[in-house]
Amino acid sequence: MGNAKVSVLMPVYNAQKYLKEAIESILVQSFTDFEFLIINDGSTDESVDIIESYDDDRIRLIHNYGNIGISKTLNRGIDLADTDFIARMDADDISLPDRLEKQYSFMVENPDIKLLSTRIERISENGKTMSRSSSDFKFLYFQLIFHCFGIYHPSVMYRKHAVADVGMYPETYSEDFRLWSKLIRKYKFYHMSEVLVRYRLSDQSISHITLKDAYRSDEMNYAKDNLQYFMGDDYKIPDTWMNAYRNDIQPILEVSDINEMINCIGELDKIAQKVIEKNNVNKNIDNIQNAVNLKKKQLLQRFVERVSFIKGCMLIVKSGYPERLVLHIFPDIIMDSIKKVVKK
Repeated sequence: MGNAKVSVLMPVYNAQKYLKEAIESILVQSFTDFEFLIINDGSTDESVDIIESYDDDRIRLIHNYGNIGISKTLNRGIDLADTDFIARMDADDISLPDRLEKQYSFMVENPDIKLLSTRIERISENGKTMSRSSSDFKFLYFQLIFHCFGIYHPSVMYRKHAVADVGMYPETYSEDFRLWSKLIRKYKFYHMSEVLVRYRLSDQSISHITLKDAYRSDEMNYAKDNLQYFMGDDYKIPDTWMNAYRNDIQPILEVSDINEMINCIGELDKIAQKVIEKNNVNKNIDNIQNAVNLKKKQLLQRFVERVSFIKGCMLIVKSGYPERLVLHIFPDIIMDSIKKVVKK
């Protein structure tokens, strides 16, 4: 494998159901100069038999001693990789035939890019197309503070030396979110607008359905760490606000306090200012401001849609948004009546 230019890294744990599709989608790539590093993480099903059925010397099958988990498995794979370019792959997804060619070419032509993600097509268990991820990259830098926004793990190609430099994958449930957050503080990202991976929504891909609460809790804690990176070590906000920034507005709705909702929305401006002040190779001031404005509008709309009419009216007026920004929520024909109700 001395001639390999890319290492495709795929951990496998009891993945027999879709494994053939995943393997074959890599073996038929238009770009052929790769090693396919498959790490068996203690599978007890037919996964190993499926892998061993392929006679292709680009495949390197490595066995863990038992089930050591995704983070340790990925870190082991990075250590074993023969190249600096590592393309992630999951055992239930499908890479389109030109994925490696396009990602490798882009990375070679842009040596400052250390992590490259792509759009994905979401598919059902039987392979039916469901939806596609957004092609809009400009909101990623700001949104990645709060959750693993826009970067789908099996779509990425990154440089081994950059990942090693920031400490590899942490041994936590939200290993991808934490790694992206560390990388983005130091190295340049890019998101390709093309769909290059079919991402399967299945029991296995939610791989961790029984660990979903643990994952969310860990991601929440790291989002707080991200905020403190920008705002200072002593910075704290209510968990209800953080949940809202992470697209879960139910906790703040249960508080049922209009001023709390307004303050939650307004705090985003303070956060944005600190993010803008922080030096970073990925920073674009216009993109940050646009991301904040969009998030504020989305929060306002979600709050208004879920509270009573009177409270919704109060939110609209107290938010300070000009009428042109809220007419998509309330038709202009009732704007005057809304203001009259609030004045009472």
